[in-house]
Amino acid sequence: VKRGYLGVGIQPLDEGIADSLGLPKNNGELISRVEPGEAAAKAGVKQGDIIVKVNGKAVTPDTTLSFLVGNLPVGTRVPLEFIRDGKRQSATVVLGERPSEEQLASIVAPEGDSFKPNDDASNASATRESLGLSVQPLTAQISQQLGLRVPVKGLVVGGVDPSSDAAAKGLQRGDIILSVNYKPATTPADIAAAASAAKAAGRTNVLLFLQRGNTPARYIAVKLRQG
Repeated sequence: VKRGYLGVGIQPLDEGIADSLGLPKNNGELISRVEPGEAAAKAGVKQGDIIVKVNGKAVTPDTTLSFLVGNLPVGTRVPLEFIRDGKRQSATVVLGERPSEEQLASIVAPEGDSFKPNDDASNASATRESLGLSVQPLTAQISQQLGLRVPVKGLVVGGVDPSSDAAAKGLQRGDIILSVNYKPATTPADIAAAASAAKAAGRTNVLLFLQRGNTPARYIAVKLRQG
């Protein structure tokens, strides 16, 4: 059976991620990765977009993006509705053919257990800032130490306060923060500015785009520390 394929990585819009974006939870799915040359990329879909409708049908936990797309024939022209920068937009995609499970596995490493709760006591000395993280710019030397195969720009986590939500979400020393609330993270001031903006907007989370080693980056919402 040939199934439709967008060529994207997706994450559910859980409560934390939805709060960080000022959106209702479970209303759509977040695009964490767009495969070059596939249907979504050709239609202009970008990493960070939230797909809310496929062919006029709402994307929900019960009616997922994968389900809606996978039940349409290859070559179908499908209208998508998505949110980008807080604005609802639309595009039409021509569905490709879903690769076999073996091919999909070779495209991207499993993401499910990339981030696990971290109980490393050595992180106790991490600075207690808005997220309970200590960070520093990612230099070429640090990239080499981390064994990164592809150069990236961001902040490397030097420590995590074990009492923070960041620790509970599984962040650990050596993780790379690529962006915060969709804005590039290249200095600690970028984190502070995003935290201040989120507090001013009445939100309790910020959205980090995180990479660990050479595994695919994914979005994680982290609660702001109170006080």
